[in-house]
Amino acid sequence: MAYAMLAGLPPVMGLYASTHLLIIYAFFASSRYLSIGPVAITSLLVFSGVSVYAEPGTFEYFSFTIVLALMVGTIQLLFGLMKVGMIIKLIPHSIKSMGRMGQGTCPPVPFSS
Repeated sequence: MAYAMLAGLPPVMGLYASTHLLIIYAFFASSRYLSIGPVAITSLLVFSGVSVYAEPGTFEYFSFTIVLALMVGTIQLLFGLMKVGMIIKLIPHSIKSMGRMGQGTCPPVPFSS
Protein backbone atom coordinates (compact mmCIF):
# COMPACT_ATOMS: atom_id res chain seq x y z
CA MET A 1 0.00 0.00 0.00
CA ALA A 2 2.93 2.31 0.65
CA TYR A 3 4.15 1.85 -2.92
CA ALA A 4 0.80 3.09 -4.22
CA MET A 5 1.11 6.15 -2.00
CA LEU A 6 4.62 6.76 -3.38
CA ALA A 7 3.12 6.75 -6.87
CA GLY A 8 0.49 9.29 -5.81
CA LEU A 9 -2.38 6.79 -5.83
CA PRO A 10 -4.78 5.72 -3.08
CA PRO A 11 -3.48 2.87 -0.87
CA VAL A 12 -6.12 0.45 -2.16
CA MET A 13 -4.41 0.54 -5.57
CA GLY A 14 -1.40 -1.10 -3.94
CA LEU A 15 -3.56 -4.04 -2.92
CA TYR A 16 -4.86 -4.39 -6.47
CA ALA A 17 -1.35 -4.23 -7.89
CA SER A 18 -0.02 -6.95 -5.62
CA THR A 19 -2.87 -9.49 -5.67
CA HIS A 20 -4.13 -9.35 -9.24
CA LEU A 21 -0.62 -9.41 -10.67
CA LEU A 22 0.29 -12.53 -8.71
CA ILE A 23 -2.82 -14.38 -9.87
CA ILE A 24 -2.18 -13.51 -13.51
CA TYR A 25 1.51 -14.40 -13.21
CA ALA A 26 0.65 -17.81 -11.80
CA PHE A 27 -1.01 -18.74 -15.11
CA PHE A 28 1.57 -17.29 -17.49
CA ALA A 29 4.78 -17.74 -15.47
CA SER A 30 7.98 -18.86 -17.10
CA SER A 31 10.14 -18.59 -13.97
CA ARG A 32 9.50 -19.86 -10.47
CA TYR A 33 12.15 -17.57 -9.01
CA LEU A 34 11.19 -14.21 -10.46
CA SER A 35 10.12 -11.59 -7.96
CA ILE A 36 7.20 -9.53 -9.22
CA GLY A 37 5.05 -6.79 -7.80
CA PRO A 38 5.27 -3.10 -7.09
CA VAL A 39 8.61 -1.73 -5.96
CA ALA A 40 9.67 1.65 -4.64
CA ILE A 41 11.69 2.77 -7.66
CA THR A 42 8.85 1.95 -10.06
CA SER A 43 6.39 3.85 -7.88
CA LEU A 44 8.67 6.88 -7.80
CA LEU A 45 9.15 6.73 -11.58
CA VAL A 46 5.39 6.63 -12.11
CA PHE A 47 4.91 9.59 -9.77
CA SER A 48 7.67 11.67 -11.34
CA GLY A 49 6.54 10.89 -14.87
CA VAL A 50 2.79 11.30 -14.51
CA SER A 51 2.78 14.22 -12.06
CA VAL A 52 4.30 16.39 -14.80
CA TYR A 53 1.06 16.07 -16.79
CA ALA A 54 -1.58 15.95 -14.04
CA GLU A 55 -2.01 16.81 -10.38
CA PRO A 56 -1.88 13.71 -8.11
CA GLY A 57 -5.30 12.73 -6.82
CA THR A 58 -7.24 13.96 -9.84
CA PHE A 59 -9.15 11.84 -12.34
CA GLU A 60 -6.64 12.73 -15.05
CA TYR A 61 -3.79 11.47 -12.88
CA PHE A 62 -5.53 8.11 -12.44
CA SER A 63 -6.25 7.95 -16.17
CA PHE A 64 -2.62 8.65 -17.05
CA THR A 65 -1.36 6.00 -14.64
CA ILE A 66 -3.75 3.44 -16.13
CA VAL A 67 -2.64 4.34 -19.66
CA LEU A 68 1.00 4.12 -18.57
CA ALA A 69 0.42 0.66 -17.06
CA LEU A 70 -1.33 -0.54 -20.22
CA MET A 71 1.47 0.81 -22.42
CA VAL A 72 4.17 -0.89 -20.35
CA GLY A 73 2.20 -4.13 -20.27
CA THR A 74 1.74 -4.06 -24.04
CA ILE A 75 5.45 -3.47 -24.61
CA GLN A 76 6.34 -6.33 -22.25
CA LEU A 77 3.87 -8.63 -24.01
CA LEU A 78 5.31 -7.74 -27.43
CA PHE A 79 8.86 -8.30 -26.17
CA GLY A 80 7.79 -11.68 -24.83
CA LEU A 81 6.17 -12.68 -28.13
CA MET A 82 9.26 -11.57 -30.06
CA LYS A 83 11.52 -13.54 -27.66
CA VAL A 84 13.59 -10.44 -26.86
CA GLY A 85 14.57 -12.04 -23.56
CA MET A 86 17.11 -14.21 -25.37
CA ILE A 87 19.39 -11.15 -25.46
CA ILE A 88 20.12 -11.77 -21.78
CA LYS A 89 22.16 -14.82 -22.81
CA LEU A 90 24.65 -12.47 -24.49
CA ILE A 91 25.33 -10.54 -21.26
CA PRO A 92 28.25 -11.95 -19.23
CA HIS A 93 27.49 -13.48 -15.83
CA SER A 94 29.65 -10.89 -14.05
CA ILE A 95 27.47 -8.06 -15.37
CA LYS A 96 24.24 -9.84 -14.46
CA SER A 97 25.47 -10.53 -10.94
CA MET A 98 26.08 -6.81 -10.33
CA GLY A 99 22.33 -6.27 -10.37
CA ARG A 100 21.88 -8.89 -7.67
CA MET A 101 24.57 -7.26 -5.55
CA GLY A 102 22.74 -3.93 -5.57
CA GLN A 103 25.07 -2.29 -8.06
CA GLY A 104 27.88 -2.45 -5.52
CA THR A 105 30.51 -2.25 -8.23
CA CYS A 106 29.38 0.94 -9.96
CA PRO A 107 32.24 3.12 -11.19
CA PRO A 108 32.96 6.15 -9.00
CA VAL A 109 31.47 9.45 -10.07
CA PRO A 110 33.80 12.43 -9.74
CA PHE A 111 32.44 15.32 -7.70
CA SER A 112 33.13 18.88 -8.71
CA SER A 113 33.85 21.46 -6.03
